[in-house]
Amino acid sequence: MNRISDTRAAGMEGRASGRRASNLTTVEIITIAASAAASALNLWGGLFFDSKTLFINGLTCVANFVAALLTAHLVRMSLEPPDRDHPFGHSGLGLGASAVTIVIYAFVLGLSVDELASLRPYKVNGLGLVIPAVVMLLYSASYAASRRYGGAYSTYSSLTTSEIAESAVALAIVPLAAAYGYWIDWAGAVGLLAYYSVQVALNLRSLVTRMAMPAAPREIYEGLVREATAMGVEVRDLRLRVYGYDDVGGYMVIAVPPGMDVRTAHEIADRIESLAMTKYGVRLMVHVEPKGSLKA
Repeated sequence: MNRISDTRAAGMEGRASGRRASNLTTVEIITIAASAAASALNLWGGLFFDSKTLFINGLTCVANFVAALLTAHLVRMSLEPPDRDHPFGHSGLGLGASAVTIVIYAFVLGLSVDELASLRPYKVNGLGLVIPAVVMLLYSASYAASRRYGGAYSTYSSLTTSEIAESAVALAIVPLAAAYGYWIDWAGAVGLLAYYSVQVALNLRSLVTRMAMPAAPREIYEGLVREATAMGVEVRDLRLRVYGYDDVGGYMVIAVPPGMDVRTAHEIADRIESLAMTKYGVRLMVHVEPKGSLKA
């Protein structure tokens, strides 16, 4: 007897999704606006003040902007309610947001390497330090919003910290390069690319781990077994996996006492499924097996 969570649990999850969608609107506005402004400022600053560091910053800002747009779209899709083809919902699309972000940054890293390979003497304008100062403030707001939302925005927020670090480095490098030579600016840009490469690699490893659908935290297993046992049933099997970023789903096999009627067995299974969703946030399917025979 397999069932999905009852109407009450589905309703509570729907309200939670509504709150997440409402919070998402704020995140979208802040991240997209901040990354668009930062992209324009850094690219213009790199060309106008003749700084490789600022120009590379601009290229990664463009990656951040495109990633913000696609992440917002995929996160909205991931909030769609479950349907026949997706009984556990669409939260797995959140992983797509991370994959897109990583691909975009990797592509921009390739363009940046090509830009730095054509080394020529140039003169950096020290006034360019104004650009990273403003960009740092923009990305700090973007990071705060996306970090607070979490979930599918975790990869985006992680790589946005790199944008903040870039701006901090540029803030120090631009005046030094203006005073002592372009090679300082060029070396700073190379260092930023190396840092970004590490960040992309770390986020890729995290994404692959999540795609493998790891087991849920042990405390959730223990809690569900304890709750089911308190209802007078035996838990014969419990399999839980984390899918998407923070959603947990799976199934439980319970054995009810001999002679228990079918209606009561169904009610216990429904209570377990409802409690799993409301208390632990787990979308659980419960299968009933009798220790003896079930009464009609």
